[in-house]
Amino acid sequence: MKALLMKLSAMDSDAEAALRVIAYFDALTLRSATPEMIVRGTAALAETAAGLRTEDGVEHRFAPDGRRLSASSDGRPRREQHAGSTTVWLEREAEPAAMDDLILERFALAVRAVGSDRGERNDTVDSALVETALSHREPLEERSLALRRLGLSSSAHACVVAIAPAGSFENAGEVGSGILGMLRRSHSARGAMLGGMSAAIVPLAATDPQTVREDFITSLRSALSAAPAPVRVGVGGAVGAFDAHRSWAQARLALRFSSPNRLDAAVIDADQLGALSALSTVDAAVWQRDPRVCTLQDFSTTENGRIDLAVLEMYLAHGSLRLAGSALHMHHSSVASRLARVEERLGLDLTNPQDVFDARLGLVALTLLETAGDQAETGATVTTDLA
Repeated sequence: MKALLMKLSAMDSDAEAALRVIAYFDALTLRSATPEMIVRGTAALAETAAGLRTEDGVEHRFAPDGRRLSASSDGRPRREQHAGSTTVWLEREAEPAAMDDLILERFALAVRAVGSDRGERNDTVDSALVETALSHREPLEERSLALRRLGLSSSAHACVVAIAPAGSFENAGEVGSGILGMLRRSHSARGAMLGGMSAAIVPLAATDPQTVREDFITSLRSALSAAPAPVRVGVGGAVGAFDAHRSWAQARLALRFSSPNRLDAAVIDADQLGALSALSTVDAAVWQRDPRVCTLQDFSTTENGRIDLAVLEMYLAHGSLRLAGSALHMHHSSVASRLARVEERLGLDLTNPQDVFDARLGLVALTLLETAGDQAETGATVTTDLA
């Protein structure tokens, strides 16, 4: 929690301050913070006491240093805002600070959002309905009924999102539920846990579903950039609701190429994979026998090695030491030094186009090795049918 605190005094401009305030509360909402956590975080962010009182009289007050305060505000001046039946406030003796209005607004929205999300979770979407809607094996009548019970029109357009935590599947439920809650609130998605990952059916406007889908992916990437825990996401193509199984298969395929440790690769758009998708059919044992892929895998086991991989990827993305250094906030000489070490260990010369291709292929293979367990984790709910 402490790492997320954005101190207003350190910000360069009102615009930057506003963006950080918004990102801060979005991150709290995404991690499904409790109202008590939101009050504590708000007090630290605003550097003044903050409070919350529910309709039934439950009250939380916290000081900026995280201390719990008594329910009484001792008559201190405070500015209030309503979040449904809940009242939130900031207490400040002096004149309001520059960001107080925005903080109070986002404070109220976050409390309302997590309250709404908890209400929805009391009436959790039946995973069997989601599984039926995403299955190509079920009869049309069963899929139509599942869609209706999920509140989706059978004539609607939608795309399906596959969500998995980065690394172990142990916290898949916690990570998935937070993001599913966000997608329910922001895009009216219907989702549930299926095996070791989460699935969300996102309705799209019938007039221009592809453009709406692209806008959705952009907003999803922005929201996840503030997430407190790294996640991997694959987004399937826009389809009619009856063909949701196709988008689900595409989403899980895209998930195989997703990695929060790769450049702009936490969220993968299945429509952008192209011929790369064929690499997902290569058995993991084949990649494990490749000496260069094994070397890249060795890099990924240490912090210093992961920095070397980031340097390699940035250089491949930008084709320039200076641009790669700028993107990584490193001096170009440091980039050159690390890149030389990577070239030596991989036996590559990155001024040679064929070696550049081999390096790119190796990074993709490394990602596919890291995500090889995705399909096994989904068990019987998974199908590789893209037709």
